[in-house]
Amino acid sequence: MPRSGTTLVEQIVSAHSLVYGCGELNFIREGVEKTQLLRTGLKPDLLNELRQYYLDKIEKFRLSERYISDKMPLNFRWIGYIKLALPEAKIIEVTRDPAATCFSIFKSHFASSGNEYAYNLEEITHYYHEYDQLMKFWHQQFPQEIIKISYDELVNEPQKQTKLLLKRLGFELEENCFDIQSNKRPVNTLSVMQVREKIYKDSSELWKKYQGHVDDMVESLKQLGP
Repeated sequence: MPRSGTTLVEQIVSAHSLVYGCGELNFIREGVEKTQLLRTGLKPDLLNELRQYYLDKIEKFRLSERYISDKMPLNFRWIGYIKLALPEAKIIEVTRDPAATCFSIFKSHFASSGNEYAYNLEEITHYYHEYDQLMKFWHQQFPQEIIKISYDELVNEPQKQTKLLLKRLGFELEENCFDIQSNKRPVNTLSVMQVREKIYKDSSELWKKYQGHVDDMVESLKQLGP
């Protein structure tokens, strides 16, 4: 989800010498639309076309790093296509306290399209339920293949969780990954100021200051299953 900690995680990952952080790329969505996979089904030739479309787009970056990160949150909709067309890709799901995530979305202004639901708490909560159900489906389809990391655990135990994340990705530990405020790559999301500072813990508690105004949201999110 947006505002779940994806920028923080990309800052950590892209601080590694092998990784270039590309930010939020629309290439998967564009490729799915171009190949018309949604209409035609999982045809191998179209999946290969999606793969080639994505790789061709990445090639234009002319990067020296071996890997790239693509932190587009809306990629969660396309995980099935990603794993079939790009089976070597590693998927990271960043989770955060649902109330903190939804409230952070509500108080934010998104410059880009794709987040039209973000200005109504009821719609945000409904969208979160849809996201939650779809991710549970992907975890069933691709067990052990989706790396799940908790934003709240990351900010409370940054060194421990960073080590675990890098290990799951198959990377050797590098000290740069603990020093995200020194990572000067361009950041074009709402978290641009936060990632220039040390990891902090207070943001997930902000919604509690508005209890009485967000009660329906909180009650709805309590219905989320494990």
